[in-house]
Amino acid sequence: PDTAAQSRQIALLRDSLLRLRRIEARAEGSLRVNGQERDIYLKNTSLEPARVTPEAVRLIASTTRKRLDELELDRLSIEGDLNLVRSKQSHLLRRIDSLRTIARRPTQQLTISFSAPVAGPLKLSYSYLTASARWQPEYVLNVPATGPSRLKMLARITNNTGIDWVNQRITFSSANPGGSSTPPEERKRTLPATGQATLNSVDAISTYLDITNKNPAEEGFVMGKVIQQSGEPLVGAIVAFVNSIGALVSGTYTDMLGQFKIKYPVDNAFSISLRVSYVGFATLDIPRVKSGGNYLATMAEEGNTLGFQVVTGYGSKRGRRSDRREADSEAQSTNEFISIDDLQLFQTYQLDQPISLAGDGSTQTLSLVEYPLPLTRRHRAAPADDPDAFLVGEIRGWQALNLVSGPMRISYEGSFVGQSRINAREQRDTVEVGLGRDSRVLVKRERDRQFTQRQFLGDRVRDRRSYSIAVRNARNDSVTLVLRDYVPVSLRDDITVELLEAGGAEHQRESGELLWNLNLAPGESRILRFSYELRYPRSRYTIPLD
Repeated sequence: PDTAAQSRQIALLRDSLLRLRRIEARAEGSLRVNGQERDIYLKNTSLEPARVTPEAVRLIASTTRKRLDELELDRLSIEGDLNLVRSKQSHLLRRIDSLRTIARRPTQQLTISFSAPVAGPLKLSYSYLTASARWQPEYVLNVPATGPSRLKMLARITNNTGIDWVNQRITFSSANPGGSSTPPEERKRTLPATGQATLNSVDAISTYLDITNKNPAEEGFVMGKVIQQSGEPLVGAIVAFVNSIGALVSGTYTDMLGQFKIKYPVDNAFSISLRVSYVGFATLDIPRVKSGGNYLATMAEEGNTLGFQVVTGYGSKRGRRSDRREADSEAQSTNEFISIDDLQLFQTYQLDQPISLAGDGSTQTLSLVEYPLPLTRRHRAAPADDPDAFLVGEIRGWQALNLVSGPMRISYEGSFVGQSRINAREQRDTVEVGLGRDSRVLVKRERDRQFTQRQFLGDRVRDRRSYSIAVRNARNDSVTLVLRDYVPVSLRDDITVELLEAGGAEHQRESGELLWNLNLAPGESRILRFSYELRYPRSRYTIPLD
């Protein structure tokens, strides 16, 4: 379709719609004035008793009746005009939606021209790049009671091209064709003459602006615009409603101007969100979206965070519904059918076994590969913040696998314990994951009242505080426990803090952190004590006990 012509038609229709809305606003104002004048006449029809005469009553009744009749005719005329204007508005909105639908409709025809020197059979293969076919990596980390962990890489594939895949061989690539392959040019950087410079974070974060109050969408719809950080519209971005459990409800694409309009779900959840995504950009979730909302989404480019799918087909044709696999099926184990090519810049995963997937936005999760990873187990506890001890695992060597960023589910001894994330841009080679609370490692923190005291010397207060931490290993094996507490850090010259007793902990002066690395044998118990003293003017501060 001629998208440029459709964009011009949409712009003209919007101008007409804006004029109709102005006419509608003026008519609604006239209708309010009509009603106010009618109320004034009805409230001022009484006469003082001294002036009540037959002639006065007849005059008031005649005048009031005449004016009320005129107001009623005006009201009927204004309401007729309003109904006509609103009918024209609905017609224009339907035409705009129709043009947008045509602009978003995926192309389902491929024209190929070729020549051959001689007659004979010809084997033809083709490939295409589309934002409507994409894959997102997901990970499952299985941690046994002993031994190394195993990291399974899954691929969640979505086909929204409008073309059904029937027995197609799929290649997954960790390359990012949606991002720029040209290195940035060198440019001069200067600090501002006055004020303080602000350094931007290296993390890519997409943001949004709620502009509903300025330009609300039609009731029953949500509209908006998706742009890049440069201000350019993002064409073909996926905009979808997601319910409270993360399931897709409905979705659409942005048009050539980066704009979208999507019908609000009838059976909506109270916490429905709007998810905006595009290959090579950080996904954006807009929470608690309401009907009639209007949003401006600014998408931040994310370096190599989302793979893109390259599809190679051989005589692809539309399949019948009976040939389609059910969307969101359980992950299929395809490790024995995967070919992995570790190229210089990225990695590819070739499915040797063909799959079928409908082109109406259906998704399917496939198991790509599984890696053994060494894992070191240890316990962490911060009793000032949480009374429990947590078992954590430190994974090393994961960066050598050339993974793609994605969410990770964690399973410990066969039970789901939480979620984390693989960040391919992380420079450290060690990742720490939480495996859950361990009730067999006991930690108890108490204020030691015997050594806690407060003295007043004139206007100065000397406040000594002492704490004891009791730890016990009730497990049948030895544990390594990293224990953390703190000493407050003063940000004022008239408040001083002095550490009196560290109890064998390592003290970080800048952060005030106390850190113990303990090796506890089975059944072993220990008591750790630390204390510090505060000095401050009594007339200015009151520092309560924690």
